[in-house]
Amino acid sequence: MNFNLYEAVRSTIRREASISFDANILFGWWGSLSTLHDIGKITIEKKILSKSGELTAKEWEAIKKHPENGYKIASSSEEFAPVAEEIYTHHESWDGTGYPRSLKGKEIPYLARIISIIDAYDVMTNDRPYTKAIPQKEAKKYVG
Repeated sequence: MNFNLYEAVRSTIRREASISFDANILFGWWGSLSTLHDIGKITIEKKILSKSGELTAKEWEAIKKHPENGYKIASSSEEFAPVAEEIYTHHESWDGTGYPRSLKGKEIPYLARIISIIDAYDVMTNDRPYTKAIPQKEAKKYVG
């Protein structure tokens, strides 16, 4: 069985949100969000983003500011303002241990929850300066 992320996201939105929606509008926002969710990283020094070792406390604080910075960037644009809140909240965790606001559960916007899952899958299945990729089958266990 092939893993189709697009269909998984679409069915999750329909099931969890229990809403009807205009697919063109939603997936237009989705396209913006999937492209821009880490836009705030442009405010972080490249040496921090490409660091292969463990981050210092100061570097980690800089990384944790990217959702807020991304929110500010998206909010300043009429075109991207509709996904600014999701950009701001895409590193929140269901249990409240995420950042920047420690939101939990349904306090986290639906699309932010979904992009965080996809982002985690992407991080796990692609090499990063600080870690090697894991097989897709293994990554699916974490996100599925």
